[in-house]
Amino acid sequence: MTNTILSIEGMHCASCASRIEKKLKTVPGVQFVSVNLASHKAYVQTEDQQTDLPALEKAVRAAGYTAHLYVSNDHARTYQEHETQFGWRLIL
Repeated sequence: MTNTILSIEGMHCASCASRIEKKLKTVPGVQFVSVNLASHKAYVQTEDQQTDLPALEKAVRAAGYTAHLYVSNDHARTYQEHETQFGWRLIL
């Protein structure tokens, strides 16, 4: 099994989340889908490397929303810290 977390943009209500879940479940290889409205994330479990990310993103687009692979805040924070350090070096 492969677990993927997608960030979803454009959801406003529970029916939006339900619509996205239904579309993601139609993608071949998808075993389980849970869309969280509060966090704007879709948790997708697929068969081992049977389903690729573009297919999942396409299904979300077909439902009328935008999706991309979720990147944790830890990664973003590390990148931001690196950029801040570089900025200080540039100033000095």
